[in-house]
Amino acid sequence: MNRLTMVAVVLFALAGCGEGEGNDGQASGGDEKGNETESRCLEVHPKLLRSIETGLTTEGKGTLRDGQAVRSKDYDKVWFVAAELDASGLEGDGDIAVWGTNEDPSKGSSSGLIIRADGLSAEFSDWGSFVGEGSDLDLQVTDEGVQEAKDCVASSQ
Repeated sequence: MNRLTMVAVVLFALAGCGEGEGNDGQASGGDEKGNETESRCLEVHPKLLRSIETGLTTEGKGTLRDGQAVRSKDYDKVWFVAAELDASGLEGDGDIAVWGTNEDPSKGSSSGLIIRADGLSAEFSDWGSFVGEGSDLDLQVTDEGVQEAKDCVASSQ
């Protein structure tokens, strides 16, 4: 295992696995009847989207838009960041890719770890994955928060 991968594994392990606590980084809203509903969608700071874009491997310049994030309930300090991926070979809306990060994506920091979390992010970016032997973290498309983040992007369009 190379040094960068080992450092990343250790940092994510320190973030801790297990049931998340609290309602940090979540907003409340209302429905059309005026009832309070809880929304877990967070708008992703453009600085983080630009950081993720640096790892895109699309033909030509790929871009991300409508970034939304959800804090995972499966991990103590993991947010799933979803965004519409626009690139050569991807036509129209609906190409939503998801990455994981260990920093609140609404804050504008780009110093946290970024790893791919679904098939589209794996296909069109070179961000790593911590799947495999010796890894304490194995983000998968079935993790709680991945689909929720995609739903946030779809509803924001």
